[in-house]
Amino acid sequence: PPFFFDLTMHAIASISAVDVSVPHSSSLAVVSRSPFIGMSGTGHGLTLRHATTTTTDVEEGQHAKDGESERDVAETVAVFHELGGIEADDDSEDDAAEAERRGVVLAKARVRLVLPLADGLVLALLDREPLFRCYRRQTIAERSDEVTKERKAAGLGLGLGNEPSDPVPWVEVPSGTDGLHWPASGSAAGHSGAVMVAQTATFASCSSTLLATGGADRRCMVFDMTRSTRVLSSTSWPAPLSAVHMNEGLRLLAAGDSAGTIRLFRAPSLSSPNFLFVAALAGHSSAITSFDVRGDGATLVSGGSDAVFCVWPLDKLPAAADSGDGTVVKGKKKGKKKARVVVAAGAEVAEGAAVVRASVTVAVHDPVTAVLAEDDGSVLVAGESGVIRRLTVEGKEAQPRVRFPRVRSAVVSVCRAAPEVAKDSLVVVYADATVALYSATTGKCSFSTVGDIDGARELAALSESVVAFVPGDDAARLLSLTTQHSLRLQGHTGEVLSLAAEPTTGVVVTGGVDTDLCLYRVAPLMADKGGALTPGGRLVVPPTARAAGHTEPVDTVAICQASVLSGDKGGILKAWRVRGLGGSKEENDGDGEGSSKVTLRPTASLAAHEGGVTATAVAVNASGSDGVVGASGGSDHHVCLWSLPKLGQRAVLRGHRRPVWALAFTADATMLASGSGDRTIRTWSVVGNQAHSCLHVFEGFGGSVLNVQWLWNAKQLAAVGTDGTLRLYPTAENALNTGAAGDDDGTGRLSVVAHHGRASSLAVVGNKMMTAGDDGVIR
Repeated sequence: PPFFFDLTMHAIASISAVDVSVPHSSSLAVVSRSPFIGMSGTGHGLTLRHATTTTTDVEEGQHAKDGESERDVAETVAVFHELGGIEADDDSEDDAAEAERRGVVLAKARVRLVLPLADGLVLALLDREPLFRCYRRQTIAERSDEVTKERKAAGLGLGLGNEPSDPVPWVEVPSGTDGLHWPASGSAAGHSGAVMVAQTATFASCSSTLLATGGADRRCMVFDMTRSTRVLSSTSWPAPLSAVHMNEGLRLLAAGDSAGTIRLFRAPSLSSPNFLFVAALAGHSSAITSFDVRGDGATLVSGGSDAVFCVWPLDKLPAAADSGDGTVVKGKKKGKKKARVVVAAGAEVAEGAAVVRASVTVAVHDPVTAVLAEDDGSVLVAGESGVIRRLTVEGKEAQPRVRFPRVRSAVVSVCRAAPEVAKDSLVVVYADATVALYSATTGKCSFSTVGDIDGARELAALSESVVAFVPGDDAARLLSLTTQHSLRLQGHTGEVLSLAAEPTTGVVVTGGVDTDLCLYRVAPLMADKGGALTPGGRLVVPPTARAAGHTEPVDTVAICQASVLSGDKGGILKAWRVRGLGGSKEENDGDGEGSSKVTLRPTASLAAHEGGVTATAVAVNASGSDGVVGASGGSDHHVCLWSLPKLGQRAVLRGHRRPVWALAFTADATMLASGSGDRTIRTWSVVGNQAHSCLHVFEGFGGSVLNVQWLWNAKQLAAVGTDGTLRLYPTAENALNTGAAGDDDGTGRLSVVAHHGRASSLAVVGNKMMTAGDDGVIR
């Protein structure tokens, strides 16, 4: 059977369609004991994913390289299994049922952070009361019992069907679970305002699980969830807190605010997690964004929005000493007269407290959003521009130089991947919710998610396992349906509006708001066997060729072999010719801009429609007598037929009463199908005695028809529309198999609800149909 897919997961359940869904995400947590990834959402949902590692054994007859074992040669792939991910309205019963089926955690508030706890528990920080909620994954046995009860209640038997096949859901657990207590409200945590940042850590020396929080009320708190007590209350910060970091080995807490203030606290006793003030650190002039401690515990690194990272030697900081009455006694640096400074534990920092300046302050050309202190003394620095670099404390590139792909999105966080997930790897989260897994030594990307997208539109299939689609931002996506790895086709300076693909040559063409066309030769990125995606460590693919010529945003583009047709909002239609695809190996192997001789050259241009060009199609006549034929649809309700490459008009087809949104030729270019905002599909004869006449008119949609495709040698038509349905229409006698899944409305049409909301695109490859919708799902 087909499998349930997510854009960031492998197959985990058998259902009736292939779902590829995208949760809106803003933060990430990685648990190493029971590895999973949790992502918090910008809507009312919390996405939880499980991360596992699968190993593909060396094929029989494949020999390991000298000095490598077969296990070393074996390919290791990090796979992220989704356990939920749907945005649901608070009062939507349909969404709640869908969420239960998919195992998503629904919350009545926006989720700010996802915090890992021991034994697979997850703590979610919400933006309203209750402040925290805790979840755990339901066991298979519990889920089986639920399914059994449901079947009994429905009067069904208990045969093979009582085993759960859907993802096992996450369930909320009450405070006190596994001996852990968490504050139910902000006031219980010690805050009088919103909690902005938080972190959890387990201090094994005192058997305590701690929760550190920083709030908009300018307070930093630490809560012992094991003993249900507050162990630190640091008040009167100059500005709201912006970063907290706990280190278990050093029993250290670093906290920073949006004014650049950093304070260090340490638990001096192995038997108690009570934190005592150590020192104030000076080095930043604006918000602190990130902390990290080097593996040997000797160095603390901080990053800030002032485009600076600072290095602090922890072994030279004043030592906190418990005086026995809840106070700390410290001395100032050597060379100066020692002064005893007494700071009450949990109280404000006293005037004249020790202030330590950074030993190293390095300015970079980008506000720092994340830092990682490497064991070799270098610092991994990530910024708002999406650039990740390894720098020395002198600010120079560390050697050997590691080049990470540059994504046009700010880096939100960088953390080391758990060894169970991938060895010597980094997990990087971007502001657009793209999650990438990079090699820490080479910078190559072994896995990446699609990210936070505004629906999945303009879908095109390059093979049965690789699709390209437009997500609603400045980069189209190339997605493997087998590994769930995604590549960004990056080249436009604005939103991508249109996309078309030519599977035979492995070419993708996109049009955008920037009025340009970008051509990507993706054939070298697809494996020889089965057409699978072989990115070779890439995350970003630059255009092979770029073409300018339109003066308005390019709303539609079509390609067939080497012929391209594009139309813009101003009604201009342009024909193009792709040159260089049939050239030498040197011409074809380049995939970066400027490294290939593949070009996109204009052949003709004219004003085709009053208003905008809304749809295009290109095909090659099988007999070759008519050459390449093109079609365009417009907001003027007309369909025009053209001879390419010179755009000689062959006919104007009239009949639709609203703008034409979809066009598709049959494989032999003898018939054309058009879908319109008038909720109808029309088929037209292109050649022969009935040339340019309407053959059929199909109805049934509850809204505009947005995409049409021919099936089974033009015996059927498939279409999707704004009502979210996928409909099949027979164009030949007995062409429709009404025994398939779906609802036969009695007129020979078959329909299924494909998407919640608009079903925007449709692609056909082999014996598979793929649909994409504004709900962010590819089926």
